[in-house]
Amino acid sequence: MQFLTESDLVGVIEGDRQARIEFYDTFEPVVRRIAHTVNHKSVAWRSADDVQNELWKFIFCDSCRLLRKYNGRGPFSHYLASCLSRRCKDIMRSVNRENSRRQSKGNECVSHGGWLEYVQNAVAEKKRVEDEAQESFERAVTYEKEQLNNAVERLDIESRLFIKMLVKDRCKPEILMKAFNLSTTAAVYTRKHRLIAKLRKLMLEQKANAAENAAEIRED
Repeated sequence: MQFLTESDLVGVIEGDRQARIEFYDTFEPVVRRIAHTVNHKSVAWRSADDVQNELWKFIFCDSCRLLRKYNGRGPFSHYLASCLSRRCKDIMRSVNRENSRRQSKGNECVSHGGWLEYVQNAVAEKKRVEDEAQESFERAVTYEKEQLNNAVERLDIESRLFIKMLVKDRCKPEILMKAFNLSTTAAVYTRKHRLIAKLRKLMLEQKANAAENAAEIRED
């Protein structure tokens, strides 16, 4: 079915399902080509699929008014392409007007300080949250350092010296072997891990004691 005459369109206009399916299969390439051309040229438009949907709605709207207006002069495909191209231009002008209106509204907001004030407040709020997070992190680090220093002070002198030479002086295992009369480097690492475990245990005890003291203060 080529839809070359008015009589060929009667079934489509009257809503015959099979006729509309054949119409769609015949002219879908025309609609798709126009939609892709308009989408390529206009940055204000949406996807080509959206354009196609708009064009098909235009073809079948108002009881197929577009099809009923075809007078049989010239190929129907030329008539359809011409009508759809004009429709695309109308839609593009409408979209561009809407974009211009939004732009001018945005400029008005900026000129009255509304939008600018919103952005400034958002930036200020973000900075405040980041500053509070940084302060909280620094307090936590300071607290952990104090707990660690207190735990180290509770070790015996030899253990404190071992930690000083290992962490602060960054002595190699060979030096620590000679200083503390250890037979192998493995013995150095074993002593290191044992001291770390002991420090962790002491820090947990300190935190538990602090929690108990805070609970007693609240009860008083």
